[in-house]
Amino acid sequence: GQTIDTQTQALLDLYNAWRIGDTDRILEDSTDITPEGEQAMTDEQLAAYNDYENQLLYERNIGMEEAVKNLLSEKKNVFYVVGAAHFVGDKGIITLLEKDGYTVERIEY
Repeated sequence: GQTIDTQTQALLDLYNAWRIGDTDRILEDSTDITPEGEQAMTDEQLAAYNDYENQLLYERNIGMEEAVKNLLSEKKNVFYVVGAAHFVGDKGIITLLEKDGYTVERIEY
């Protein structure tokens, strides 16, 4: 089970992955269930988990990408903030924007 210490460490790991731009780690930490967890689920529970993940992340990413495109079309400088997991992966905002012809660049600070 998870304790306060393991949850704290997980958040620190996610923060550090975000800070250095480790998108693979962000995706893994944000969307992956352990094989043990997957094996412990019934087919119905696994389908519900996948549906939840799809609604929580992927369907919302499409709306978030549209919001970014609308803001960019207004020729304004904007700072767009969403949870780190929304930016990464094949269904993330970055990939969606790149598929639509945008160039996305990570800025070091």
